[in-house]
Amino acid sequence: MDPNLREQLKPICPQSMGSNNITFLDQNSSSSNIVDNSFFDQIVKRRGILSIDQALARDPQTMGFVQQLAQNPNLFATRLADAMVKMQAVDVLTGNEGQIRKVCSKLN
Repeated sequence: MDPNLREQLKPICPQSMGSNNITFLDQNSSSSNIVDNSFFDQIVKRRGILSIDQALARDPQTMGFVQQLAQNPNLFATRLADAMVKMQAVDVLTGNEGQIRKVCSKLN
C-alpha cells in the first residue's frame, strides 16, 4: 500500500478499534460514489484498501487487464455493460427456491 495512504488511514482505522470503521474502497473522492474505472486506477497506484485488491493489480495473470481498465474508461464501460448483460441471464431464485447465506461458505 502507498505509505502516504497508510498514514492517512491510521486515524480512521486504528488497530485497537473494532470492525465498525469505514472508508471508501475507491480513494478518489470525486469518484467514490459513481461507477467508473477509478477503482482500477487507484489499485494500480497502490492505493487499494483491501489486500485482495492490491493482489489483483500485482498478479501477472490480471495485472495487464487491470492496467487496461485503469487507463481506458471506455473499455471499462464496455466490459461493465457486457458483465451486466451476462448477470441479467442468471436466474434469480425466489421464495423458498434459494437462500441468503449467513456465512458464505456454509449452507444455512
